Amino acid sequence: MKRLLKKCKSGLFCVIFGLAVMGVTSTINGYSNYDPLGPARYPMLLGMIITVLGAMLCLPPYQDKEDESDDTRPFLSRCVKLFGVIGCCCFYIIFFDKLGFVITNVLTLMGCTAILGERKIWKMLLFSVIASVVLYVLFKVALGILLPPVPFLNI
Repeated sequence: MKRLLKKCKSGLFCVIFGLAVMGVTSTINGYSNYDPLGPARYPMLLGMIITVLGAMLCLPPYQDKEDESDDTRPFLSRCVKLFGVIGCCCFYIIFFDKLGFVITNVLTLMGCTAILGERKIWKMLLFSVIASVVLYVLFKVALGILLPPVPFLNI
């Protein structure tokens, strides 16, 4: 029961934060010739996503009632995983320009999934490659943002 209340509190915080982002974003006015959607579109979309996901945390179907294993893990184990994921993010930031989006994203996602417990390399590779390609296509086609796929191959 304690865990459900904790998730609901987190969900409410996300809803309030998302609404605040949308409120602040609605005050942004301006139009750019370079961005036909305007500067407020992406933060507004992000605020909506945060609000919806926060609301979903409060709904009973999205709360795992049976899984209490996270509370029993040792504190040190959780800290190691946290710093491992932060290390993967630092790797991503450092090597993004050198290796490009696709390779850096695949390696970072593989590292994060390994740190978080996946042991089958084929699953990690499959997930990482599919997620990276989908994100690249989403950024390039839907959002019109050009990401460096593999700079040293000039692709």
